[in-house]
Amino acid sequence: MGQERNIDMPANKGRRARRRRRSQGAHVNQAGSSVAPAGLLGGQFKPLSAEQVQSIHDAALTVLEETGIEVMASPCRDVWAQAGARVDREQDRVFVPQQLVHDALGSAAREVRLCGQTPEYDMVLGGSRVYMGTGGAAVNVLGLDDGLIRESCLQDLFDIGRLVDVLDNIHFYLRPVVARDIPTDALDINT
Repeated sequence: MGQERNIDMPANKGRRARRRRRSQGAHVNQAGSSVAPAGLLGGQFKPLSAEQVQSIHDAALTVLEETGIEVMASPCRDVWAQAGARVDREQDRVFVPQQLVHDALGSAAREVRLCGQTPEYDMVLGGSRVYMGTGGAAVNVLGLDDGLIRESCLQDLFDIGRLVDVLDNIHFYLRPVVARDIPTDALDINT
């Protein structure tokens, strides 16, 4: 991955073809098979029962209320206090009452639009829509040429981005690896 790869595809040819197919309503990859369009109905995979989900939800509410969360000195703590949370400034902890969580969930928007560079790439999150994408912060990668694990680098970010750009079934790109070969203070702008 750290070396230059020769992909037999002129720059942006794949992107132009995908945009053309999307504008025509077709969702077919380069091999000719169908791929799931962005925002396809999901929510069918349910490895936990409703009772198990409720148990996890209840446990999370208990942790928020009794253990709290760490919130360093900032205006954020004042917002929590105004909303009704108990703030322990000596321990940098905010204890969130269960009712506050329920109120927040009741008033939260049911859909959120993440805007793309152009409207056809907007993603509407909510309901049971499903999108597939990258993400994470891996600090190591497996070298495809030698099979050895090595630290990830800026070239890996670029190469993975190029790969994602030509995959029809990947709908968004978030940093999948950390560029370990550049200074920390330059990491965000380069990523």
